[in-house]
Amino acid sequence: MSPTVLPTAPRAVHVDASTRQDSPSAGTPDLHRSSTSGTLLCVDEGTSEVMRDTKDWTWVLERPCEQCGFDAAGVARHQVGARLRAGMPTWHRLLSGPTATRRPDPTTWSPLEYACHVRDVHIVFSARVAMVLGQHDPEFANWDQDETAESQAYAEQDPATVARELAQETERVAAAYDVLDPTDEALWARPARRSNGSVFTLDSLARYHLHDVEHHVWDVRPAGA
Repeated sequence: MSPTVLPTAPRAVHVDASTRQDSPSAGTPDLHRSSTSGTLLCVDEGTSEVMRDTKDWTWVLERPCEQCGFDAAGVARHQVGARLRAGMPTWHRLLSGPTATRRPDPTTWSPLEYACHVRDVHIVFSARVAMVLGQHDPEFANWDQDETAESQAYAEQDPATVARELAQETERVAAAYDVLDPTDEALWARPARRSNGSVFTLDSLARYHLHDVEHHVWDVRPAGA
């Protein structure tokens, strides 16, 4: 995702600083690359330098996203799992296609890099949902998404393997939402917080997660769509 006014290319890579954590598989992750706060990745040609523009993206819980059109208020709790799964045909098509590893421009991730990130977002949110359900008002540890993308060499991963892993993690977290009673207000009101003090409930966490994922499907849309 990107802020209301893009500081550079209209499809530059957005990184949500709310997901910063040492590893996506660590026990206490902290949100993702396109929902509450974000970083625009600007990669200079011929270098690996990344310039970061950190912003708070929690506004997407209060008003529609002006880029992808996501409206948190219009999300029914019982639809979260199904909507997370809905993007998988797009990812399978892109990851099996000839442009899977191709960046549209130097400031925009390839479909493969986006897919790796979405996979790791699901891992992070699976852990966070478990924390909210199992602890009272847990604090999410930081997840450094930029470091993860570099250390795991997103651009060098195998598209077919990433497609399988993304499908597995999508199903895992979608199933975690599916079993929650959408009418249990006390359950969805369970609190949690990020290390920067931002407060979430299970309800807002789910909506935040969904926006991140749906926005990245928008990010990889065909040019001009």
